Amino acid sequence: MGLCLVMPVGVTGETVSELLRRVEPPSCIVSVTIPGFEGEKEKIRDANESLARMLGAKHFWVVVRPWIARDVVRILECVEEAEADRLLVVTMTGSRYLYLVLLEVALFYWRTGVEVSVIHGVEGGDYRIEPLAGYVAPCLRLTREQEKLLLLIYSTDKVLSGSRLMKEYGYSKVVYKLLSELEQKGLLRVRRNRIEKTFPGYILYEIIKHARGE
Repeated sequence: MGLCLVMPVGVTGETVSELLRRVEPPSCIVSVTIPGFEGEKEKIRDANESLARMLGAKHFWVVVRPWIARDVVRILECVEEAEADRLLVVTMTGSRYLYLVLLEVALFYWRTGVEVSVIHGVEGGDYRIEPLAGYVAPCLRLTREQEKLLLLIYSTDKVLSGSRLMKEYGYSKVVYKLLSELEQKGLLRVRRNRIEKTFPGYILYEIIKHARGE
């Protein structure tokens, strides 16, 4: 059990080593690529395998041919072989063709209860680790109570907690259930009773405000 890093691979390897310095040590690394530029990629493959050995992690190299759906199953087999219970998907390296493919794979695992996050940002610039579910939250129906709480949390700069929502905003203990539901949707995080906002949560907050004409 552990964290599996799923990483699209392009033709440059600098971002790979930088990413691995920024995340917790994974128990497995799945490098995913499409055919082409084999000479350049061989160097990256060697580097990734070396880094994996240093971390004590398994390394898998998966080539996905465009429009060959069966190739995608190899990614599933690697994650299952590693017995990972958390998935971290990189969305800022490698072929753009792979992004939607990996999104479908990641959402499959998320639906089975695996914790799935994405590294979202700009290659060579700033990036953050965010919950994947938050980016697809608009298709996950929010109840009226969930939406009301989301708007409250994102409309204030205050550091909120479940107890503070009960004390200052009149919520009952049901607020903890609502917070858990919003966290499952990737729209916030709760750490030691402290509510942390996520970038997907901010986006949805702005979308809802716009739809309401605010």
